[in-house]
Amino acid sequence: MEAWVDPGQGTVANVLVKRGTLGVGEFIAAGTQWGKVKRLLGSDAQPMRSAGPSAPVQIVGLKGCPETSDSIVACDSEKAAKERAEALLRAQTIAQAEVDDMAADECVSLPPHCIFATCAKSGLHVGQGAGAACAE
Repeated sequence: MEAWVDPGQGTVANVLVKRGTLGVGEFIAAGTQWGKVKRLLGSDAQPMRSAGPSAPVQIVGLKGCPETSDSIVACDSEKAAKERAEALLRAQTIAQAEVDDMAADECVSLPPHCIFATCAKSGLHVGQGAGAACAE
């Protein structure tokens, strides 16, 4: 998926329908974003009422820009789409807080003579140190 904000249309997303049919008027969740399909355009930029499997389409109607790796899921209602997106956002927030806590607890400072890296392809040495591995 690729998404951007168009000043005249709002959020626009290019997607490929994998399973089922996606139609105008359906409520969708895309990662932490949600909305209602207001307009569906085919690969030839012509308006469509629905799109089936393997159809590349442009969707207009999401509340914000989803991430490139997000999947779009059709939902039964606006409430279900919003709840799905908000649940994922909560889960991501909790996971990030746990990662931040672990990083703060396990942070290690290396002495300056240990900061050294070698690029395997070019053999280029970057950083400080004598070039030996540091195991302090």
